[in-house]
Amino acid sequence: MPRGNSFTFLRLAFALVVVFAHSFVLGGFGEDPVARFSGGQVNAGSVAVMCFFIVSGFLITGSAVRQPSIFQFALNRVARIAPGFWAVQLLTVFALAPAITLARYGDRLGYWDSIVVGPYSAIDYLILNADFRILQYPITNLFLHNPGGGAVNGSLWSLAPEVTCYLYLGALTVVGGLRWKYTAPILFAIGYIFHNAAMHQPELGVRVAQVLENGWIYGTHLPLFRSVFLAFLAGMTCYQFRDALRWRGWLVAVALLALAVACRTGTLEFVWPFTLPYLVLFLAHRLPFEKVEQWGDYSYGIYIYAFPIQQCLALNGVQRFGFVAFFTASTVLAVLAGMASWFALERPVLNWTRTLSKRFRSRAEPPEVACQMELLPEKN
Repeated sequence: MPRGNSFTFLRLAFALVVVFAHSFVLGGFGEDPVARFSGGQVNAGSVAVMCFFIVSGFLITGSAVRQPSIFQFALNRVARIAPGFWAVQLLTVFALAPAITLARYGDRLGYWDSIVVGPYSAIDYLILNADFRILQYPITNLFLHNPGGGAVNGSLWSLAPEVTCYLYLGALTVVGGLRWKYTAPILFAIGYIFHNAAMHQPELGVRVAQVLENGWIYGTHLPLFRSVFLAFLAGMTCYQFRDALRWRGWLVAVALLALAVACRTGTLEFVWPFTLPYLVLFLAHRLPFEKVEQWGDYSYGIYIYAFPIQQCLALNGVQRFGFVAFFTASTVLAVLAGMASWFALERPVLNWTRTLSKRFRSRAEPPEVACQMELLPEKN
């Protein structure tokens, strides 16, 4: 993959597709076009999340291979995902939930009461979801009567499998598993067989999922969780065979045709793991939007803030103005939140991480090696 690529643009596009898909659900507008076209096999949001994981598997495998130590790999991964997650959780618990509760019951409740009241209190939400596994989705009855249900931030479910992928990729790096180019393809093949076997024998999926939970791999009894793990492994495989990949328009046409046929015939789970990764990486390779990276990467902030923003819009009845108005308001506010998250938190933390990594390298390496490392471009 050349240095000039459109990965940042694609991540931004995928985040906006998630906002688009959630606008149908949270605004009460029915199924999105992808769900209708595929006969309910997937929706636009789940496809976008799988594309996120394909990109992540490709890029983070490259990061793991390039990093001079597991410490720096772990530091980069924590810096990329943890600050944003904790910021949205703290804002949700100590700002959003009290604001809505006090607006409703301020004559009977104080600020602290608004945080601890109810069987699904805000403080319980914070504690139960602290390790990225989202075990509590609602907070009291904040959004109970919304068209899309009472979840405060349904988008956060994907962070737990993302963190799991980071942990196991780091472990593979430590034991040298990435030095053998067939590591990822074998893991992908195992994941593909398990996923499709579990689709047809759910009880098998449940039994295997119970075993995997002993290794902190959660949620694989659910098709969507298996899909994102498989997407990450597909991205890893593409990275290990990146020199063999060829970008051909006719292959894109074949892949799109195969996906369309699979959507109409109910065979999407058999087809997408071999076609969707190629399409995503083709776009990253061929789209001329590499300069988007200079603006900043707002995708993570958009992704983690859009859902509660859309729930608040639904709570205030914005959906009554129609889908276009609801989606437009959701997009504008989510992009503003993503930009604020990037400039106020994510970018400063990443800059601090790079500075810390350079200091660590300068102490660990001989002076002449450290100087050479400084000349190399930093990529996370």
